[in-house]
Amino acid sequence: MAKKVVMQLIFTREFPFLLCEIWGKSYNVFLGHRPKTYPRNIFVIKNALISDYRNPGLIKELQNLFFLRIKNNRMYLSEIFAEW
Repeated sequence: MAKKVVMQLIFTREFPFLLCEIWGKSYNVFLGHRPKTYPRNIFVIKNALISDYRNPGLIKELQNLFFLRIKNNRMYLSEIFAEW
């Protein structure tokens, strides 16, 4: 039986739908890694507002990935932002 996931509401606001698509792909840019957590986000559109529901497991996975990247390379964040 599949594990039940309770998604957490992160925000509800005006937000371009195109950015929802880019949002998920940005993990590859920042971490060079596609998260294993699934589902990651669920976006609900209602009355011209987007609500982002996020899997709490994703937050933990990303925190661990960032920690490891920074632990192994103290200049990691500086290097990423320098590329922008």
